[in-house]
Amino acid sequence: MGSESPRRIVISPGDSPDAVRVILDEFIRIIQAGGLIVFPTETSYLLGADGHNAEAVGRLFRSKNRPRNMPLSMAFHNIESAKRWTLWDARAHRLADRFLPGPLTLILPLRAGTGRIHGIPDDNVGIRVPGYPLLLDLLSRLHVPLTATSANLHGAPEPYEVDQCVRDVDLILDAGCLPSTRTSTIVSLCKDPPVILREGAIPSMAIFKVLTDGAEA
Repeated sequence: MGSESPRRIVISPGDSPDAVRVILDEFIRIIQAGGLIVFPTETSYLLGADGHNAEAVGRLFRSKNRPRNMPLSMAFHNIESAKRWTLWDARAHRLADRFLPGPLTLILPLRAGTGRIHGIPDDNVGIRVPGYPLLLDLLSRLHVPLTATSANLHGAPEPYEVDQCVRDVDLILDAGCLPSTRTSTIVSLCKDPPVILREGAIPSMAIFKVLTDGAEA
């Protein structure tokens, strides 16, 4: 796929069921065809591709000018869906119960037998359950991991408007100017103790409080 002028669909919370159905159908069609989509979340605009499609993921890296050794995160519509792809422990459950859906990325071991996920350099993968209702509806229709990386050029500011997003895509879901929210907090649970790789919208102290309170319960 690929287009000099990507299709743009303006979306809003007041969209009719028929309008939402059109969005859902187009989203699924493009992802299944190996395309790239810009979509809104509670943090910023992200760039989505089928994580199982090597060609689509390769195009995503090129579109962002992103180094190939920088791993991608994947978005899922709920915790149960994410658990089909990753291995969870008590720490992951405590954080997910408190902060998901929302701006939290958990780095977890990849479950064996789930198929190759492109864009991750090892057997660990970052998972997100975004706090954006329409996106959760879209994700519930997918049966593959969807990449969840910011839709900006590598090194550029976070994109809160579609004009700040990369252009080599097939569809843009335009929700207007998003609030300037910090990126998701990234927590690696692949080791003990957990490691905060990036502090974002959820403060480090809030993460450690949930983990500590749970350990003492």
